[in-house]
Amino acid sequence: MIKKKTKLTILRTFTDFIAKFIHKFDKKNLKVSKSSIFNFILISSISSVFLYLIYLSIPSFYKNDLHIKLVEDLQNSFNQDLSIPKNIKYSIIPKPHFIYSDVKFLDKDETKISNFAEIKKLKIFISQKNLFNKQKIKPKYIMIEEGNFYFNKKNLKKLNFVFESKINSDILIKKSNLFYKNADKELVTLLSSKDIKFEFDKKNQRNLITLIGKIFNTSIKIQSDIDYISKKNNTNIFFKDLKLKIKNESTYTKEYSSNNQIKSFRTNLNSNLKIDKNKLYIKSIESSFQLIPLNYTIDIDLDPFSFNSKIHLDKININKLGSPIIIEDLIKNFILENEVINGSIILKIDEIKNNKLIDDLYMLLNLNFGKISFEKTKFKVKKIGNLSIISNSFQLDDDRLTFTGNFNLDVKNEKDFYKKFMIPKKNRFPIKNVGIISMYSFATNKFYIDKIIFNKDKNNIIDLQYEEINNWAKFKKLIQSSTVFYSG
Repeated sequence: MIKKKTKLTILRTFTDFIAKFIHKFDKKNLKVSKSSIFNFILISSISSVFLYLIYLSIPSFYKNDLHIKLVEDLQNSFNQDLSIPKNIKYSIIPKPHFIYSDVKFLDKDETKISNFAEIKKLKIFISQKNLFNKQKIKPKYIMIEEGNFYFNKKNLKKLNFVFESKINSDILIKKSNLFYKNADKELVTLLSSKDIKFEFDKKNQRNLITLIGKIFNTSIKIQSDIDYISKKNNTNIFFKDLKLKIKNESTYTKEYSSNNQIKSFRTNLNSNLKIDKNKLYIKSIESSFQLIPLNYTIDIDLDPFSFNSKIHLDKININKLGSPIIIEDLIKNFILENEVINGSIILKIDEIKNNKLIDDLYMLLNLNFGKISFEKTKFKVKKIGNLSIISNSFQLDDDRLTFTGNFNLDVKNEKDFYKKFMIPKKNRFPIKNVGIISMYSFATNKFYIDKIIFNKDKNNIIDLQYEEINNWAKFKKLIQSSTVFYSG
């Protein structure tokens, strides 16, 4: 205490000295000249800067006394228990702020205490008003650098402070990661952030959230406007790589409900979302895909995460499905090897336009923690029979995606099969099914046929060694030559 009083006495003595020195340059005490004016301005400027720097340094004299108060302010800002070392530092560059290292946010339950967040560096920037009074020093905004946040079903409620009351201090989170701990206590990376900003809009009395980062290796930007009084939230999400925009308007009183809009190319998905206990229900409202009416329902279990979806389209133009590169990015970054996603999608399309072979589609897509299966998927082949996927796999080679599928064509109408592929009578034989092992490259947008097997006759496999198929005429010619070889 004596040491602190000594420092303040020295400070006051110095300021008195500067004041007396400046008084010497009063008009009554000296003759005015250009050089004296310049010297006066120079000395005054230097003195002012020096005094300003000394003023900014005042909190360093009682930084340790501020520790308890700062911790309380932080806990109020985050609505969170903290574990903060007492090795507090103070800096005036670029703005006055206190620095803590190795800060931990605590996650308490009845049995144990674990870490909700681990932060390498936490900075508390303060207002420059009245630094002489330590009781009035409060956080202006808080910066978190290189933090790891660990979420699970229970502690997601820690984010409620953003939705229930105004943000006490602006918060900036830089170069941090958000993880989710599933029911098996396995960590899954949800988000790698460049910047996450929480701030309070005084004019409109709203909380604002801005997030820039990557989710599942895909660039994402989120902007959220939260009216904590009326319990309404407007959120815009933009996936740069996918050219995908999501707009969400929600209310979160006793139950959560929202209207959601997703736009990408000529696709417009409008949905109503409701949360009931541990389930999320999504239902389409006047949605469209490539300007074609679209209906869907999605039921999601939140813990453990899984979903079931049913999608129905009257028709689709196969030539307008979108770029294979975009589909490749979606599979690579969101689905493939993603340990979070677990669920199934049933897709039914009544009519497939601009396709010489396929009439309609019933697709069963199973997503099992990063594994993708199309088993039990069926295509109705025009007047011939049904084409089903027996097995499939996805491979990444030099970051390019390929699909390998084992298809089986169940021939119901032998006559129409030979007519469709223009097989001469001399090369015809009783045919019940055709097995096709093929590969599709997203990079080249081309199919390649590896093997053809007629009537499950494994002793007479036509080995084509991934012959390229780029149009209907070539595929038809390939079937013709294969029947010649088999009929032999």
